[in-house]
Amino acid sequence: MLLLVAGLQLALYGLASHAAALAAEEAGAAARSALGTSGAAAALARGDVRAIASGLLVDPVVTVTETHGRAEVTVRGGVPELLPGLHLSVRAVSAGPPQEFRPA
Repeated sequence: MLLLVAGLQLALYGLASHAAALAAEEAGAAARSALGTSGAAAALARGDVRAIASGLLVDPVVTVTETHGRAEVTVRGGVPELLPGLHLSVRAVSAGPPQEFRPA
């Protein structure tokens, strides 16, 4: 029984990690776009977390920073506990330079 619950806990961790990565990547692309803003990217990530991971991420936190010509989106949160005392968390980051138009 313990092995079954441990397997389910691992599956929840994988799903939560994947959901956080999807939200971070999509919001990161929005933040780096030519017309993107950090506020819009944060709202997009929060919306994705609500839509994709509403039961998979516990207390999700989204941060968007823009420094030195780079945009970075971080999504993190906890994983629901099936095994008492096992506190797992996930973190996904999407970072890169903004998109620029360069005429030929």
